[in-house]
Amino acid sequence: MANPELDKYVVNKQRGVNMNGKIKFDDLSVEEANVIFMALAKQPFEQVAQLFAKLQQQAQAQLPQQGQPQGPNLQAVK
Repeated sequence: MANPELDKYVVNKQRGVNMNGKIKFDDLSVEEANVIFMALAKQPFEQVAQLFAKLQQQAQAQLPQQGQPQGPNLQAVK
């Protein structure tokens, strides 16, 4: 007997989609993350400001903290 809700859950789980509608991007290199940040920086600020800040916060939380922050330097973009 088919269970559409369970099937949807399994497909979403395989795609990395959480049940709350969020996507988790794992295993991106710093260079790949910077490409995403550069692409967002070319968009109108009003459209991407919240997303940009959220991604920056998540990225910085995953990077080693050794004196100067490593990774995307987004201060210059603002």
